[in-house]
Amino acid sequence: MKLFQGEIEPADVAQGQLGDCWLMTAIVCLTEFPGAIQSCFLTAEFNPRGRYCVRLYCAREKQFKEIVVDNRIPVVKGTSDPAFAKPNGREMWVMLLEKAFAKFVGSYAALDGGYALWGLQAMTGDEVANFALDVKDEET
Repeated sequence: MKLFQGEIEPADVAQGQLGDCWLMTAIVCLTEFPGAIQSCFLTAEFNPRGRYCVRLYCAREKQFKEIVVDNRIPVVKGTSDPAFAKPNGREMWVMLLEKAFAKFVGSYAALDGGYALWGLQAMTGDEVANFALDVKDEET
């Protein structure tokens, strides 16, 4: 396995058995910007000890947090298939980033349902906003 293999692209991201499509969407969005995903990883290459450091932004505390995760990934019972995010080939970055988010929020279960904007903010530290258009019925 490798942390990164070749270019980082949207096809590298595949959701597993967890309802974290919002997170997968945020990750896919960042793959469009060269270096954006790599900037989340303080450990920049494969680590033979299996420890990786990811940085995520905590908006409440207004600072980045360093999240240390190992490369032990939950698998589907009776198989060696990852239960949650799936790798493309032999690269681990998607699974490790998802695991870092799970640790950041307390568990994989806590990732079930969320907002892509929050995922983008956590990975970049940028301010985010949601605008809604208030459309009123017009009488004709």
